[in-house]
Amino acid sequence: MKRERVVGLLLLQASSVVPLIAAGLGVRAVGIAVAWSACVVQLLVSTAPRRDGPVMLTAAVLGSGAELLLEAGGLMRFLRADGLGMPFWLPPSWAAFGAAFGHVLARLRGRAIASLFFGAAASALALEAAVVVGEIELPERLGSRVTIATALGVVFAGLSILAQRLTLADDRRATSPAP
Repeated sequence: MKRERVVGLLLLQASSVVPLIAAGLGVRAVGIAVAWSACVVQLLVSTAPRRDGPVMLTAAVLGSGAELLLEAGGLMRFLRADGLGMPFWLPPSWAAFGAAFGHVLARLRGRAIASLFFGAAASALALEAAVVVGEIELPERLGSRVTIATALGVVFAGLSILAQRLTLADDRRATSPAP
Protein backbone atom coordinates (compact mmCIF):
# COMPACT_ATOMS: atom_id res chain seq x y z
CA MET A 1 0.00 0.00 0.00
CA LYS A 2 2.83 2.40 0.83
CA ARG A 3 4.49 1.71 -2.52
CA GLU A 4 1.20 2.41 -4.32
CA ARG A 5 0.89 5.77 -2.55
CA VAL A 6 4.46 6.76 -3.41
CA VAL A 7 3.87 5.88 -7.06
CA GLY A 8 0.59 7.81 -6.95
CA LEU A 9 2.35 10.84 -5.50
CA LEU A 10 5.02 10.72 -8.21
CA LEU A 11 2.40 10.42 -10.95
CA LEU A 12 0.41 13.29 -9.43
CA GLN A 13 3.52 15.47 -9.51
CA ALA A 14 4.33 14.37 -13.07
CA SER A 15 0.84 15.36 -14.22
CA SER A 16 0.46 18.62 -12.34
CA VAL A 17 3.86 20.12 -11.50
CA VAL A 18 6.08 18.95 -14.38
CA PRO A 19 4.01 20.75 -17.07
CA LEU A 20 4.41 24.06 -15.24
CA ILE A 21 8.14 23.57 -14.69
CA ALA A 22 8.55 22.59 -18.35
CA ALA A 23 6.61 25.68 -19.44
CA GLY A 24 8.86 27.84 -17.29
CA LEU A 25 11.94 26.25 -18.88
CA GLY A 26 10.62 26.77 -22.39
CA VAL A 27 9.98 23.08 -23.13
CA ARG A 28 6.21 23.16 -22.81
CA ALA A 29 5.63 20.22 -25.17
CA VAL A 30 7.71 17.97 -22.93
CA GLY A 31 5.54 18.88 -19.94
CA ILE A 32 2.38 18.14 -21.88
CA ALA A 33 3.73 14.74 -22.97
CA VAL A 34 4.78 13.89 -19.41
CA ALA A 35 1.37 14.88 -18.02
CA TRP A 36 -0.59 12.69 -20.42
CA SER A 37 1.88 9.80 -20.09
CA ALA A 38 1.63 9.91 -16.29
CA CYS A 39 -2.16 9.56 -16.52
CA VAL A 40 -1.84 6.52 -18.79
CA VAL A 41 0.69 4.97 -16.39
CA GLN A 42 -1.66 5.69 -13.47
CA LEU A 43 -4.40 3.66 -15.14
CA LEU A 44 -2.00 0.86 -16.08
CA VAL A 45 -0.66 0.43 -12.53
CA SER A 46 -3.94 1.07 -10.73
CA THR A 47 -5.11 -1.60 -8.32
CA ALA A 48 -8.66 -0.23 -8.68
CA PRO A 49 -9.14 0.75 -12.34
CA ARG A 50 -12.95 0.57 -11.99
CA ARG A 51 -12.70 3.43 -9.53
CA ASP A 52 -9.71 5.35 -10.86
CA GLY A 53 -10.77 5.45 -14.52
CA PRO A 54 -14.18 7.07 -13.97
CA VAL A 55 -12.86 9.44 -11.29
CA MET A 56 -9.97 10.50 -13.53
CA LEU A 57 -12.28 11.12 -16.50
CA THR A 58 -14.78 13.01 -14.34
CA ALA A 59 -12.02 15.08 -12.76
CA ALA A 60 -10.54 15.96 -16.16
CA VAL A 61 -13.94 17.08 -17.49
CA LEU A 62 -15.23 18.87 -14.37
CA GLY A 63 -11.94 20.49 -13.40
CA SER A 64 -11.12 21.69 -16.90
CA GLY A 65 -14.74 22.75 -17.40
CA ALA A 66 -14.70 24.75 -14.18
CA GLU A 67 -11.56 26.55 -15.27
CA LEU A 68 -13.08 27.28 -18.69
CA LEU A 69 -16.14 28.73 -16.94
CA LEU A 70 -13.91 30.88 -14.74
CA GLU A 71 -12.18 32.13 -17.87
CA ALA A 72 -15.49 32.79 -19.63
CA GLY A 73 -16.56 34.75 -16.55
CA GLY A 74 -13.46 36.93 -16.83
CA LEU A 75 -11.90 35.70 -13.58
CA MET A 76 -8.82 34.25 -15.27
CA ARG A 77 -7.26 34.02 -18.71
CA PHE A 78 -5.26 31.26 -20.34
CA LEU A 79 -2.33 32.94 -22.07
CA ARG A 80 -1.29 29.90 -24.10
CA ALA A 81 -4.40 27.86 -24.82
CA ASP A 82 -3.68 24.92 -27.11
CA GLY A 83 -7.10 23.61 -27.95
CA LEU A 84 -10.67 23.90 -26.74
CA GLY A 85 -9.62 27.19 -25.17
CA MET A 86 -7.29 25.62 -22.60
CA PRO A 87 -3.71 24.35 -22.31
CA PHE A 88 -3.27 20.68 -23.24
CA TRP A 89 -1.73 20.00 -19.81
CA LEU A 90 -4.89 21.00 -17.92
CA PRO A 91 -7.08 17.85 -18.32
CA PRO A 92 -4.35 15.38 -17.25
CA SER A 93 -3.52 17.60 -14.29
CA TRP A 94 -7.13 17.38 -13.09
CA ALA A 95 -7.29 13.66 -13.92
CA ALA A 96 -4.25 13.06 -11.72
CA PHE A 97 -5.99 14.72 -8.79
CA GLY A 98 -8.98 12.47 -9.43
CA ALA A 99 -6.76 9.40 -9.23
CA ALA A 100 -5.08 10.79 -6.12
CA PHE A 101 -8.37 10.46 -4.21
CA GLY A 102 -7.94 6.72 -4.57
CA HIS A 103 -4.38 6.69 -3.31
CA VAL A 104 -2.38 9.65 -1.99
CA LEU A 105 -5.43 11.66 -0.95
CA ALA A 106 -7.50 8.66 0.18
CA ARG A 107 -8.04 10.21 3.62
CA LEU A 108 -9.94 13.07 1.97
CA ARG A 109 -12.31 10.69 0.15
CA GLY A 110 -15.87 11.47 1.15
CA ARG A 111 -14.84 14.41 3.34
CA ALA A 112 -16.33 17.28 1.39
CA ILE A 113 -15.40 20.13 3.75
CA ALA A 114 -11.78 19.02 4.17
CA SER A 115 -11.54 18.47 0.40
CA LEU A 116 -12.94 21.94 -0.25
CA PHE A 117 -10.25 23.55 1.92
CA PHE A 118 -7.49 21.34 0.52
CA GLY A 119 -8.68 21.97 -3.04
CA ALA A 120 -8.86 25.72 -2.52
CA ALA A 121 -5.34 25.82 -1.06
CA ALA A 122 -3.88 23.52 -3.74
CA SER A 123 -5.65 25.51 -6.46
CA ALA A 124 -4.36 28.81 -5.13
CA LEU A 125 -0.78 27.49 -5.19
CA ALA A 126 -1.17 25.93 -8.64
CA LEU A 127 -2.72 29.11 -10.06
CA GLU A 128 0.12 31.24 -8.71
CA ALA A 129 2.67 28.84 -10.21
CA ALA A 130 0.87 29.03 -13.56
CA VAL A 131 1.01 32.84 -13.37
CA VAL A 132 4.75 32.77 -12.63
CA VAL A 133 5.53 30.63 -15.71
CA GLY A 134 3.25 32.68 -17.97
CA GLU A 135 0.47 30.14 -18.54
CA ILE A 136 -2.41 32.13 -17.06
CA GLU A 137 -3.30 35.62 -16.01
CA LEU A 138 -5.27 36.34 -12.84
CA PRO A 139 -6.86 39.57 -11.66
CA GLU A 140 -4.93 41.49 -9.05
CA ARG A 141 -7.91 41.71 -6.71
CA LEU A 142 -7.57 39.30 -3.80
CA GLY A 143 -11.34 38.74 -3.70
CA SER A 144 -11.30 37.43 -7.27
CA ARG A 145 -8.44 35.07 -6.48
CA VAL A 146 -10.27 33.77 -3.42
CA THR A 147 -13.38 33.23 -5.56
CA ILE A 148 -11.38 31.23 -8.11
CA ALA A 149 -9.69 29.08 -5.46
CA THR A 150 -13.02 28.46 -3.71
CA ALA A 151 -14.73 27.48 -6.96
CA LEU A 152 -11.98 24.98 -7.70
CA GLY A 153 -12.16 23.77 -4.10
CA VAL A 154 -15.83 22.95 -4.69
CA VAL A 155 -14.75 20.77 -7.64
CA PHE A 156 -12.33 18.95 -5.29
CA ALA A 157 -15.14 18.40 -2.78
CA GLY A 158 -17.35 16.90 -5.49
CA LEU A 159 -14.53 14.63 -6.64
CA SER A 160 -13.94 13.42 -3.08
CA ILE A 161 -17.60 12.42 -2.80
CA LEU A 162 -17.54 10.70 -6.20
CA ALA A 163 -14.35 8.82 -5.27
CA GLN A 164 -15.95 7.69 -2.00
CA ARG A 165 -19.06 6.40 -3.77
CA LEU A 166 -17.05 4.54 -6.39
CA THR A 167 -14.83 3.04 -3.69
CA LEU A 168 -17.88 1.81 -1.78
CA ALA A 169 -19.35 0.34 -4.96
CA ASP A 170 -16.01 -1.32 -5.75
CA ASP A 171 -15.84 -2.73 -2.19
CA ARG A 172 -19.37 -4.12 -2.47
CA ARG A 173 -18.51 -5.86 -5.75
CA ALA A 174 -15.36 -7.34 -4.22
CA THR A 175 -17.14 -8.70 -1.13
CA SER A 176 -20.40 -9.86 -2.70
CA PRO A 177 -20.69 -13.61 -3.29
CA ALA A 178 -20.19 -14.81 -6.83
CA PRO A 179 -23.42 -15.79 -8.64
